Amino acid sequence: MLARSNGAGLVLLIKDGDEDAYRAACAAAQAVLEARGTAGRCVRLNAIEGDSLVQAARRERAGCLVLAGRERFLSQTGFERMLDAIECPVVLAR
Repeated sequence: MLARSNGAGLVLLIKDGDEDAYRAACAAAQAVLEARGTAGRCVRLNAIEGDSLVQAARRERAGCLVLAGRERFLSQTGFERMLDAIECPVVLAR
């Protein structure tokens, strides 16, 4: 909804795994989006934390980074450094 209301493309960051797991996760996420009348493209990351998120946000020219699993990120070592380094707003969702 946030991407759509701002006329932005939605990029789904999916943690690296084997190729089949990545493709399955991407397809599942895209199916959920399609059911909601929107679309997004998948980007494969080797980790969903710190530097990987900062680099992905820069590479994708993110206007906002939405992270699901708030408690997971709040307890990550280096999360505050990531917030300082990232150049867009960060939304933590439950």
